[in-house]
Amino acid sequence: EEKMLSRDVPQYVEELAQEERIKQELQIAREVQRSFLPIQTPEFADLELAAICKPAYETGGDYYDFVQLDEHRVAVMIGDVSGKGIQAAFYMTFVKGVIHTLCRETDSPAEVLKKTNRLFCDNAPRGTFISLVYGIVDLKKKTFHFARAGHNPILRITAKNGDLQQMQPSGMGIGLAKGEKFEQHIEEVEIPLAENDLLVLYTDGIVEALNERKTFYGEQRLNNILKRNQQQSAKEILETLSRDVKGFVGKAKQHDDMTMLVMKLTKH
Repeated sequence: EEKMLSRDVPQYVEELAQEERIKQELQIAREVQRSFLPIQTPEFADLELAAICKPAYETGGDYYDFVQLDEHRVAVMIGDVSGKGIQAAFYMTFVKGVIHTLCRETDSPAEVLKKTNRLFCDNAPRGTFISLVYGIVDLKKKTFHFARAGHNPILRITAKNGDLQQMQPSGMGIGLAKGEKFEQHIEEVEIPLAENDLLVLYTDGIVEALNERKTFYGEQRLNNILKRNQQQSAKEILETLSRDVKGFVGKAKQHDDMTMLVMKLTKH
């Protein structure tokens, strides 16, 4: 019995220590993720911006950001890093730094994603990738100019007729392929915006949220909530959706980060 005890105690202690290390790593990752989200949202007289990022217990590296380029243009982005923990948080912060540098060098969203992919592939291990949307809202031209790297669709609801459009231009995730193979698939799109038009960007943690019956929240429910509440402000829409997701999930465990960014053009 003494021999068995001498063997078991160190193993038990080692398992506890390993569990504690994992908890500490996840806590560090959550803190890193939180610290690199925007502290302040840019304010414009004719554009409402609202965003939320609700990390899961096992953080997955969701990311959103705003960069005010000048008095009438703002760059917006949302992304999801593969994996979790410190590694995911590290690559999220790496991509944030890269995009913050590139967004002031070029007005082309596709070029920003191409250059980001080159740098990411040079620095990240094979198998790590990021889905991303990067675009520029121009309030002078009243346009949204964007490109997509394998991310969820961009949702657009037009105030004129209430139609909801899922915009999904071609593009693969950052880090999935190098050079020409990545670059030839990136499509750049520019769409007009009118007063009270709504743009919504989100990560898959929203539509893949599971309730206690193991049912997905789903795109259809998301779209219906947005269409029913499109008259609300961007902040109110976000709050309404957050309550609906929370009510749907109930007591089920959250397995992925939930991130959403809402933009609404308003009258000057």
